[in-house]
Amino acid sequence: MTDAARTRQTRPSRKTRPVHPISPLLFAVLWCILITSLAAFQLWRSGIAISERSLAVVLIFAAGSFSGALFARAFCAICGFFRPQPSARFAAMLIGLSAGTVGLSALLHYLQFQSYYAQWHNSPFSRAGLDEIIMTGASSGYIFLVEATPLLLPWGLILLLAAAWDYAVSTR
Repeated sequence: MTDAARTRQTRPSRKTRPVHPISPLLFAVLWCILITSLAAFQLWRSGIAISERSLAVVLIFAAGSFSGALFARAFCAICGFFRPQPSARFAAMLIGLSAGTVGLSALLHYLQFQSYYAQWHNSPFSRAGLDEIIMTGASSGYIFLVEATPLLLPWGLILLLAAAWDYAVSTR
């Protein structure tokens, strides 16, 4: 056997797709449990009583983290197809999971905010309605950034780094 043939046998093909041993659905459920319990614990620790409002925040984080984890795994599968190195998988999971979890939770917060204020808004197809939608989105994003995102810090960052490291190391 020639050296070139031996190298082709041992070196993985560039088009192989990295596969993580945990299924995407199981990962999404696990990430949802971790982020939801972290948000609930932070609310409890800050002395906020269990109310309809705090339950809504926890449910928004539950739905956002579940869908964010599914988004992150899809994003990592696409990125892993082109760059299968562990450092690229780590970066893809870090970006995908943080953007997916926070972004989709913020989107759900916006939708809830928009449904509440829709009763006072003009038609969405008018100029005033478009301005109201944009301003509602901006205020919803600001409120989410200031009030909800600190619930994930600092432990959410540690969970994020651990999930990205696990994905980078255990993906074959």
